[in-house]
Amino acid sequence: MRELVVPGAASLQRQIKSGAVPESTAALAMAKLLDFRHWIPLASQFELNGREIFDLHDVLTEMLQHTDADECTLENLSLPFDAFYLRFGKQDMVKVPFGDDFEYVDGAFVAVTPYGALESGQKRLKVGLTTVKADGSCVQMPGHYLDFNPDEQRLTIPKAIDAAAARRIASVREGAGDSESSKNLDQVRAEAISEAAQLTRGAMALVVNSLFYLESLDQIPAPTVGRDTSVELAAKWLSAKPARRHKLRSDLTAAGYTLVRLVGSELADGVQKGHRPDGVRTHWRKGFYRQQPWGPGNTLRRRQWIKPTIVNAGMGDVLDQPGHIYVPPGSSGVQ
Repeated sequence: MRELVVPGAASLQRQIKSGAVPESTAALAMAKLLDFRHWIPLASQFELNGREIFDLHDVLTEMLQHTDADECTLENLSLPFDAFYLRFGKQDMVKVPFGDDFEYVDGAFVAVTPYGALESGQKRLKVGLTTVKADGSCVQMPGHYLDFNPDEQRLTIPKAIDAAAARRIASVREGAGDSESSKNLDQVRAEAISEAAQLTRGAMALVVNSLFYLESLDQIPAPTVGRDTSVELAAKWLSAKPARRHKLRSDLTAAGYTLVRLVGSELADGVQKGHRPDGVRTHWRKGFYRQQPWGPGNTLRRRQWIKPTIVNAGMGDVLDQPGHIYVPPGSSGVQ
């Protein structure tokens, strides 16, 4: 990490002195460079865990967007891997200013690492949001990062985000230098953390609901070709026998594609959207979580997803989606 950040900082300083990088944006550029201290370990962990990618079906993504998770916590969350990527696609309603336009959340890296003494079994949860520009092209900068320690994971989602952001800002303030340039840099870094918290507030319901959904699956979907794979390669993969797919995986990688785990396609057939003749659009009725009594004498509680329903204004019907129960493995209940 030092081999990347130190030369990068030296190069940035030279560009500032030469005028290639305006002083007005120098602090922001340096703050982004310092973000590599979070993103390099996160990206490395993703690579070491086999580049696991969950590609959420658009229907599932929309349903999870319309589910309220504000009263849920991150405690006792069971993840399918120690590091992976959630692909949502460009989220038009989850954005922050970027230059003269906006950057939009399109996915999130999620990882856990040990926290404190190894024997404690406690974990730090790390979330790195990735963003795209309005045209869908990638933002060529480190994304927005926030991590949650065990105490923060016990809080409800909004409070956890506020506490995590406050902790990181306090850490920046504590290490502030005395020079004017150092103070300016620390101020920009604090503002960047606040911006990350703002974006995380908008995206966290989708991230958390996705994690709850993955936690509930009886079986993790097998890797397959992604949506952007060429028709020719996709056809070869889908028609190949398992023994042949090992070679095809290398061909896909060489061509710049990667395998993903498609999630939520089973929900697509149950959701139809339409319009009434007078132009009134079909709309969603928000989903939520409730505590489901269970166990001896119904003394225990577990999280139950009451799925959002789509009110079909075209037919005057409500297409009810039954609730789904999420039980954190190894837990006697849910916060």
